[in-house]
Amino acid sequence: MLSQIPRDIPPSLIQFVKYGFFGVCSVIVYQSIFGLLGHSVLPHFSDTGTLSPSERRMNFVLASAFGFTAANCFAYFTNVAWVFKSGRHNRLAEFCLFSIVSTIGWVVAMIPGYLAFDGAHAGSWIASSVVTVVSVIANFICRKLFIFSP
Repeated sequence: MLSQIPRDIPPSLIQFVKYGFFGVCSVIVYQSIFGLLGHSVLPHFSDTGTLSPSERRMNFVLASAFGFTAANCFAYFTNVAWVFKSGRHNRLAEFCLFSIVSTIGWVVAMIPGYLAFDGAHAGSWIASSVVTVVSVIANFICRKLFIFSP
C-alpha cells in the first residue's frame, strides 16, 4: 500500500513540495547571510544612534542583496538538480533567465519590505519576511511557465 502512494500523488504536487523544500533551504541561506551581515559589517537591526536612518536602510538593502545573490545561486542549482527539468534553454540562458526572474521578484518584493522597514517602523526580520513571501510565489510561477521545460 505504501508503494502505491507515490503513484497516486500528482506530479505537480510532488514538484511543488520539492520546490518548497529547496525554497526553505534557500531562505535559510538568504536569512543567514542577511542576519550575519546585519549584525556585523552592514548593521541595520537596531538603532544604535551611530547610524542615520538612511544608512540603516542602505545597509538593509545591501545585506538583502548579498543574501539574495547567494540564495539565488543555491536555488538555481537545486532547482535544476531536483525540481524542474532543464532543456528549454541552454544552461547559460537558463541561469540568466532564472536570475532575471528572481531579481525582478526580489526588487518588487523589496518595495513592501522597504516600506515596512521605513514607514511602518517594522523590524528588519519582518521586512525581510515580506520580501521572502512575495518572492517565493512569483518565482515559482515564472520558473514553471517560462524557464524550465514543462
